[in-house]
Amino acid sequence: MEKIEERVDGREEEVVIIGGDWNARTGEEGGSINEDVGKEKNRRSKDKTINMEGRTLLKIINGSDKEGEERTYIGERGNSVIDYVIGNQEATEEIIYMKIGKRTESGHMPLEIE
Repeated sequence: MEKIEERVDGREEEVVIIGGDWNARTGEEGGSINEDVGKEKNRRSKDKTINMEGRTLLKIINGSDKEGEERTYIGERGNSVIDYVIGNQEATEEIIYMKIGKRTESGHMPLEIE
């Protein structure tokens, strides 16, 4: 995760967006969309668990689905929020919204940004 943080922060002139299954559970921690421009929102996640990967991810960037509550993974052993989209400051200024899509061929729901 540290290498990802370095790559995201090191590209100040470009919009950088990275998405994926991070297996990072962040509970209701984080939620600041863009502190520099005063946009803040508390997270309301259905997944209340926080794990080590989640704590590390929160150090990189805090983000949130504007609808805020959907799970990104639905599986036989349980449901969780483990898939994230992260980006640098330039990306947060360009993204209008993010939502969690629906799919049936995988337990991981698509994260859609505009």
